[in-house]
Amino acid sequence: MKTCEIWGLDRDGNKELMGRVMLQNGRLTSQYTEGHELAMTDLLETPNVSGDIKFNSHTQPEEWFDALPDQYHGSYMWAEMKSASMQSVGLDP
Repeated sequence: MKTCEIWGLDRDGNKELMGRVMLQNGRLTSQYTEGHELAMTDLLETPNVSGDIKFNSHTQPEEWFDALPDQYHGSYMWAEMKSASMQSVGLDP
């Protein structure tokens, strides 16, 4: 399983976890923190762009997942891939 955390800034400018997107066996799942369900739902429905190519989460889940950091890398919201080695030893969900 691959995991990507979605982070953002709260109203006071503090970093907060908005949710996680997971890819396992070609299937996307997500978790969100309270108050971020709409943002995470929108994120899953929005095509991701990497270079000049647009990826759809329904028809191209692996490509869409891999493009998350390219698509979300701003000052107020960004995506961070979690390493497989950290997940395998139980350090990350």
